[in-house]
Amino acid sequence: MPNTAVDESQPLLAGFSGDNNAESFDVTVDTLSSLVESKNKEMLDDMGGVIGLCHRLKVDPSSGLFPDEGVSQSSDLPFAKRKATFGENILPHTPPKSFLELLWCAYNDKTLFMLTIAALISLGIGLWKDNNDQGIPDEPKVGWIEGTAILIAVIVVVLTNAINDYQRESQFKKLNAKHHQNQFIKVLRGGRVQRLHVQKICVGDIVDLVPGDVVPFDGIYLHGYDLACDESSLTGESNTVKKQTYDNSLVAGMAETDESLALQDCFILSGSRVLLGVGRVVVVAVGVNSFFGKTMVMTMTLNQCHQQELTPLQQKLDVLADQIAWFGLISAFLIFVILSAKFFIMAWWFDHSLPAGTTIAYFIISTVIEAITIIVVAVPEGLPMAVTLALAFATTQMLKDNNLVRVLAACETMGNATTVCTDKTGTLTKNKMTVVECTFGETSFKINAPTRFDDEDDNDNTNNSNNNNDDDEISSSTMLHHKLYPFSDYVRKLIKEGVAINSTAYKCMDDQGRWQYTGSKTECALLEMVEQWQDITSVDSWRQDTIVDKIYPFSSQNKSMTSIIRLTSISVGNSSSAATVTSSLSSSTTTAHNATTDQPNSVYRLHTKGAPEALLEHCTRYMDEQGQVHLMEHENYVMWDQIIRTYAQQALRTMALAYQDLTTDAYEDFISKNVEMATETTPPLQDLILLGVVGIRDPLRSGVVESVAAFRRAGVSVRMITGDNIYTAKAIATSAGILTEGGMALIGPEFRTMSEDLQRQVVPQMQVLARSSPHDKMTVVARLQELDQVVAMTGDGTNDGPALKLANIGFSMNLAGSEVAKEASDIILMDDNFNSILKALLWGRAVNDGIRKFLTFQLTVNVAAVVLTLVSAIASEQSESILGAVQLLWINLIMDTLAALALATEPPTDALLDQAPIKKTEPVIDGGMAYRILSQGIFQVCITLAVMHYSPFWFGLDPHQQNNHDYLMVRSMVFNTFVFLQFFNGFNCRRIHGTTLNVFEHLNRDWLFLAIQALIAIGQVCIITFGGSALKTSPLTPLQWVITVGIGFCSLPVGWLFTSIARIPRLQNCGYYVWHALIRRNENQGWHNKSTLPESNSTASGSTTTNTIPPYSLD
Repeated sequence: MPNTAVDESQPLLAGFSGDNNAESFDVTVDTLSSLVESKNKEMLDDMGGVIGLCHRLKVDPSSGLFPDEGVSQSSDLPFAKRKATFGENILPHTPPKSFLELLWCAYNDKTLFMLTIAALISLGIGLWKDNNDQGIPDEPKVGWIEGTAILIAVIVVVLTNAINDYQRESQFKKLNAKHHQNQFIKVLRGGRVQRLHVQKICVGDIVDLVPGDVVPFDGIYLHGYDLACDESSLTGESNTVKKQTYDNSLVAGMAETDESLALQDCFILSGSRVLLGVGRVVVVAVGVNSFFGKTMVMTMTLNQCHQQELTPLQQKLDVLADQIAWFGLISAFLIFVILSAKFFIMAWWFDHSLPAGTTIAYFIISTVIEAITIIVVAVPEGLPMAVTLALAFATTQMLKDNNLVRVLAACETMGNATTVCTDKTGTLTKNKMTVVECTFGETSFKINAPTRFDDEDDNDNTNNSNNNNDDDEISSSTMLHHKLYPFSDYVRKLIKEGVAINSTAYKCMDDQGRWQYTGSKTECALLEMVEQWQDITSVDSWRQDTIVDKIYPFSSQNKSMTSIIRLTSISVGNSSSAATVTSSLSSSTTTAHNATTDQPNSVYRLHTKGAPEALLEHCTRYMDEQGQVHLMEHENYVMWDQIIRTYAQQALRTMALAYQDLTTDAYEDFISKNVEMATETTPPLQDLILLGVVGIRDPLRSGVVESVAAFRRAGVSVRMITGDNIYTAKAIATSAGILTEGGMALIGPEFRTMSEDLQRQVVPQMQVLARSSPHDKMTVVARLQELDQVVAMTGDGTNDGPALKLANIGFSMNLAGSEVAKEASDIILMDDNFNSILKALLWGRAVNDGIRKFLTFQLTVNVAAVVLTLVSAIASEQSESILGAVQLLWINLIMDTLAALALATEPPTDALLDQAPIKKTEPVIDGGMAYRILSQGIFQVCITLAVMHYSPFWFGLDPHQQNNHDYLMVRSMVFNTFVFLQFFNGFNCRRIHGTTLNVFEHLNRDWLFLAIQALIAIGQVCIITFGGSALKTSPLTPLQWVITVGIGFCSLPVGWLFTSIARIPRLQNCGYYVWHALIRRNENQGWHNKSTLPESNSTASGSTTTNTIPPYSLD
């Protein structure tokens, strides 16, 4: 292998003049971008390697760019031409919307437009009536109140939405502010290394990388030592990517094997994190031209394309607004025709002639006003308020559950999600390699414990593991009680000594102020395992007090790392305390040896770790759990080989640990053999003692298995899309419960070659997609959306950005998430916990459920009020509604707004998981809701008309003379009865799905509902008692209160009766056909334009849960 050491005292570029004020560059920005993005080794060869590339970039890698490049006079800026050619290292960000833009976005809603028009019409008519000389003398001038109140309601909705959006954007900015402030990196300029902000880096800069750096550019590795990067956020691969210099990659490229191809990687991707070693890199792409920048631009482009897309609920509410508008228009037309016919018939019947022209004109104007009032009554004034309050309340509570909602509509959209597409690394798993299984001696056991460096998420796992009674599983509490270990203290000390010394990983403090190991992920996993053995010497102490004589770094040739130490007083089983044992295996008469040392008078100890298949052939003995050394017989080799195979089948990364004690003569012989082999990196391993084998894996986050099961219970499919290999992906998916019997696991190249039709057929059954590219993730999301699925996508990496934006709901991780992922997402998981997605689903369903509850309540009020107004106006001699304008204002605005707050803010319960997802093709008012609205509406109209007709006989009143006390008393009883019918119907609307007949369930914790109901009752008492002529009410007697409230209470048992009747299967089927014929056909021809409907809510999503009950059903 050629020597790649660089003498920095001499320029690398032969004949380089040192003039950095070049007029042009011999390479384009597109060429450099594609060079790193595709890791095109051939293109780099064509440029003449790194030397030729540096020539083209006009930079000397031994001294870097000159700080005054391009400066000829004081007004010139350095690197101006370089920045103009290759761009600056500044990433674009979506410009924030002004508050006026947020106001317009909040107002841009069809329902709000309809309410505004209705408010203006009502305001105009009210002002005209107040100033009409023919009005009733003692009638209060309150015609302007209703229109003004509707306008105020619209303004409150718009302001609330706009302020919420503004606050969420502010929270997101604060979240990223700290990340952008302290981004500095070491740059070589003019022969001196200096720390510069990442935005000052130019193409051609020479940069020094150290562990912990997040690379802010694309580059080519020049030289260094043992450089390795974590590219999981970019590619989805959880494995550490070893980097090679260009010269070393040339040597590796001579051998055409898969392993050698992996060693040709000299490309550094922006967004990757340096885990191990140090390296000097030449920058070839920055800003929008880098891999990270291109992903960011793609995300922003998708954001602009999809920002106007309506959510399923918004689409359904638009349809509902159209239907309500038609209902109001038809009702207004009917009342105008009926009242006109009544007017002319009555005039001809009594006078045998038509009235005067002025009388007819006044009647027509009055009738038109009455008809328009019907339209205003039919409009659901409280609907936008209900949606706004439900979303605002849910997003506030979701933040407490570690969900930062960036897009308000994402909350309710999540409630309709049918599929969750999740990344593996960092989302389902911790993105942290951990020892999960071990075999030391002849005992195998599992480790299900967090390390002392883990976060609170892992502490939850501690509690779960403590409840596991399996004998072969060691919990975190057990880790601290060494006597419960299945092997002796001596074995543990020997293992800890080897792991501590034979490692290059080191401990440092992360951004959250926690100590953690940095370096090879495998070494970090081993160190964190032994770090838990706190009853013996610490790793730091072992490293400080041990003399390391020789180190053989890990290499791909021997697949192992070896360190030789000198035995001291702290060494395990040092020579001073060693018993004499025979050193010759051939003359050994026993199979067990003393536990203290391998050789008498040992001075050195060799510790090695590596691939089991590589080390096992060099092991002639093994140590049991009591520290006794045994000969490695044939059956022992078979046993260890079977253990290794078992670990491999579980997609565990295996690592063997072995050691050997050496005398001075043996050590000198070892070194001489090493010299004879003519290599300094491959030790002549032989006669090793095998300590054991460990299985390492990136473990699942705590709660993932339970969350996946809960999603399945809720009828939501979970699919894993990852860049990792198929074996690891299948193992993780099986452990998490994602890959089930009958599910498909595919790889990206296979899925990519399918036609679009075949992809649509395959994707419902596909549960795992491995070796996927960012484009594959977008394709999966698109195909699912084409099947009318509502897709949630989770991820933390830069490669997840486009798919997060394309999905209906995008979830990103706060702690481990990249900037691209956060920018593309709708919801940020503040604790990076997959379980928080389940909470988002619950809150989303609670929002949808609350809005449907409110719609059931308000439309019952509106239907009953419209019909009552129509019938009472027709029956009245003066063609006047029994409910006055101000009374309707109280019913339609105040009560509805308060009911919106009460019904739309109930906290979610686990019962919501038993409901199937609401399909996009389902109308917002399903059959069960329509049944409740019509049944309660008809009952309330009938009972209110009965009170209007029979109350004068019950109490001896004469209501035929308008404006007298008896007339106001009758109107007051009718008004009070109607209000309390709605009051008690509010309890019925708490449970509208028919899963339970108990409408008082969880009422004790729904304190807001109880408070608002109390407020409505108090308000009604005040209106009846103190309203007077302004509100057309008169105080009621105690008996009248008892009767009217008692009649209103009938809403509760009648609602229970209607629900019980609806649960009869035959009536359900009958109702299904009626509802499908009358309403669903219009829905299908309306907004979604589908000729056929899926047979179930879960078939297309690949879920195992099937909804056999018609979607309208109360069950």
